[in-house]
Amino acid sequence: MPQAAYAPRKPAQSPLYRVVKAHALAYRQSYPERFEERFGPLRPVVHEVLEKYLACGQPEYGMARIRCASCGYDTFLPFSCKTRYFCPSCTQKRSRVWGEWLCGRVLRCVPHRHWVLTIPRILRPLFCRERRLLQVILDAARDALLEGYARAGGGKPVRPGVVLALQTFGELINWHLSACRTGRPARPRPGNRRRF
Repeated sequence: MPQAAYAPRKPAQSPLYRVVKAHALAYRQSYPERFEERFGPLRPVVHEVLEKYLACGQPEYGMARIRCASCGYDTFLPFSCKTRYFCPSCTQKRSRVWGEWLCGRVLRCVPHRHWVLTIPRILRPLFCRERRLLQVILDAARDALLEGYARAGGGKPVRPGVVLALQTFGELINWHLSACRTGRPARPRPGNRRRF
């Protein structure tokens, strides 16, 4: 057996898991009466995320057998839920993979700037109810940054790279866009189809 053997996590022992397991059904049943007027209808994805989270890392919901070809050590790894921004384990992995992809395939070795664009408080309920408008605000933020860069470039064609992330955590208080833009124009890389 190798020195650093895999130690399975125990999701059912976490406080978040216990709270979700104990209160998910009551939350779904009371949502229309308690929260719908203020936040709009409960989106179907919420049900899906809660169910997947409760099955995440639980062997009874399926697992894969992993075997090392060099030493012969094998173990079982329960399937993960892969839900976005709810399961702490899966969110951490997704963030790391995305960060590695961003650093390795997208960002160039040039200076970068981080901007935070806050959505005015009066508009936050609109975006909470009309989720399709989130893309509109991302496009507006990108266009504003590109226009500002073009003006600062003194009429020269300048196109910086821009990575936008919309964060909507919290009860209407933390809605903001994080924009990472290059300090100099980004040149397209061969084979990279992602557009800024």
